[in-house]
Amino acid sequence: MKLSSDYSSDISSLLNMKKNDSLFISTWDKDEEVLPFPFTKIKEYNKLDCHQANKYFFSDEFLDLKNYILSENIEFKKNNIASSNFTFVSNGTIAAWLSILTILKEKKHIRALLLSPVYYIYIEILKQLNIDIYVESAYNTNFDSINSTIVSQEINLVIINNPLFGTGTCIPYQKIKSIQAVLSKTGGCILIDNIYNGLKWKSKISLNDFELYNSMSRYDNFIILESLSKNLFLNGIKHCSIFAHSKWINNLEKNSVYFCGSITAQQYNYIQRLYSQKEHSFIITQLTQNVNYAKKNYYLLLSMLSGKNVCVSHCISGGYCLLGIPKNKFNAQNDLLIAQEILQKCNVLTLPHDRYLYSNHEFYCFRINLMIKSDLLYKTIDALQTCFNI
Repeated sequence: MKLSSDYSSDISSLLNMKKNDSLFISTWDKDEEVLPFPFTKIKEYNKLDCHQANKYFFSDEFLDLKNYILSENIEFKKNNIASSNFTFVSNGTIAAWLSILTILKEKKHIRALLLSPVYYIYIEILKQLNIDIYVESAYNTNFDSINSTIVSQEINLVIINNPLFGTGTCIPYQKIKSIQAVLSKTGGCILIDNIYNGLKWKSKISLNDFELYNSMSRYDNFIILESLSKNLFLNGIKHCSIFAHSKWINNLEKNSVYFCGSITAQQYNYIQRLYSQKEHSFIITQLTQNVNYAKKNYYLLLSMLSGKNVCVSHCISGGYCLLGIPKNKFNAQNDLLIAQEILQKCNVLTLPHDRYLYSNHEFYCFRINLMIKSDLLYKTIDALQTCFNI
């Protein structure tokens, strides 16, 4: 269906109600006390020389950096990834803008389909560019209807968060491939925000999702966004990597000069260090620890809510899960008003998931950050259970 004209991502009225001691269970940050990235490594990675301080670092001049990464990582070679198949920009939001603008420049006109739940930034970017927006739920859905919408509405861009935003639930690669195959026949593209899928719970941990890249590489109509730094929760010094067919990487790098400018010298150094052979074992260990911590909190949540009339997403990736509480527990029925009611009654801040284009008639749904301290998670869920008789 077409995006409702009254959609708004604005939750400032909710955030303005937050107190200093509010229990923010939907926070976007990892707790600083949970598996902190070693400060000695941060200092080491952050070293600059005078030469670097004077330089620009544009994406279309990254050949030396990319060749270095290829020489340091056998996984890239094993998966037939050349320097022309990837690049880097400063963060995921920049990567989203750059990708959509590059596709728009190529296609001249876009009709976009968002598979929800989806990060709200994609909605706002498309609205800013006056692009026609259609929405289909990818959460517990029949993918035949999605493929039918692509054809019937003449969709030429599909945007997916994998895992689906805030849920920890992934779309199987064969389903993504079926969407890609339909788009290849209609001249469309698929943009996959795979940033949190670097924390897979049931697969071997790697620096990038080469399995997804290989599953998509039969066609040239895909762009994949990833972020090793994001999965290490280095949010203040992050970067975003982009994987695609060489024609897209070439255009993305050219356009990045106009749309994005240079990354910083610190970001350049971090990329080098994170992908170096010397740091490989350490980085894999850090990623594995993050996965294990998220899983521990997820199982704590399941144990606390066992036998309760709630819905919890089936998590297999990332650091978030989705929790739904029956709407008949609240006086309000609008999701934003329910979030305000929860905050007023038990001082728990939740972010309503209709902001990300997912809502449920029976349950109020919100994301839970699994990278907060376990005692805070316990305290917050206990407060919700007591306050609303769950």
